[in-house]
Amino acid sequence: MRPEAEVRPEAADSREPSHPFGSVPATCDRANGLEATIEVWQPLSPVPLTEEDARQILHNMTGFFNLLISWEAAAAAQSQPDEGLEAAA
Repeated sequence: MRPEAEVRPEAADSREPSHPFGSVPATCDRANGLEATIEVWQPLSPVPLTEEDARQILHNMTGFFNLLISWEAAAAAQSQPDEGLEAAA
């Protein structure tokens, strides 16, 4: 079983995006997203891709990019000087 995505309470009832890159355009609904995923990835697969395959691809790619974002944020936090140490010096 895969963990469900977190939803911020303040974003649940509004149109405010709950991720750093904004919201998905209204024209990009679930079916179009799955079709586009199949269109992009089908040339790389020897077997026909299903909508479930496309859903898994999207889930995995989202997880991958979220991991990269978290690594970047951690690296940025480490590269910033510690203000507490500077004040003590």
